[in-house]
Amino acid sequence: MASKNSAPEGLHRNHRQRLKNRYLLEGLSGFEPHNILELLLFYTIPQKDTNELAHLLLNRFGSLSGVFDAPVAELVKVPGIGLHTATLIRLIPDLWSAYERDRSRIPRQKVNSTARAAEILAPHFIGRTTEAVFAMAMDSSGGLIGTQLVAEGSPGRALIDVRRICEWAIEVRAANIVLAHNHPGSNHCYPSGDDCNATARVAAILKGLDVCLQDHLIFCGGEYLSMADNVAFAACLDGRQTRELTIQKRLIIKKIPPLSRGD
Repeated sequence: MASKNSAPEGLHRNHRQRLKNRYLLEGLSGFEPHNILELLLFYTIPQKDTNELAHLLLNRFGSLSGVFDAPVAELVKVPGIGLHTATLIRLIPDLWSAYERDRSRIPRQKVNSTARAAEILAPHFIGRTTEAVFAMAMDSSGGLIGTQLVAEGSPGRALIDVRRICEWAIEVRAANIVLAHNHPGSNHCYPSGDDCNATARVAAILKGLDVCLQDHLIFCGGEYLSMADNVAFAACLDGRQTRELTIQKRLIIKKIPPLSRGD
């Protein structure tokens, strides 16, 4: 004889299986944010309806990306979210970042355009809620040598370590360097005066080492700015100081290109 709870449990199991089947057939393209979270939570919360919990998370953090970017200490404040589940949630952007970086590591792939540089560097900023600076090294023919984290800091400031960049450039025998950093929590990619001055300092010292600073990319959301593509910042890449551009609408801002396996 069925227990009083057998029907609800059966419905619950069927709902989980239907959602899993839907994902296997369609992927996530037709899923609402709460559906995505609900599906993820299945794997750490096996005996509970995760739909309500998914909505609680979205209400608390504002969006799907907000949930994944939330610190573990904040996630566990949501009723029903323990450390095990919070760890899984925080793991998602880090897994995505590691996956994208791994896909871009084709030995000596050519970095032959600004878009290609952005494509390689963008994954390093996935899930980051604090500012970070990466350097990308190429040989004299534009072949990718590698990328390196060279500074990280508070949500709005990461001091560029010029010495660290130069030492790494020498270590990997780079002929060309591209710098990149992010503006977390901002709605624009515009370089600040500090960004311009730091870029000029790095370029000047690298030039003395016979290394060319080809570009400095600034990422924000799904967009990026290339100093090399904006004539106002050409002096910075040549090691000369320049004033911060105040007429922001004249800047060229581009969408981050999708990752490819092009060489």
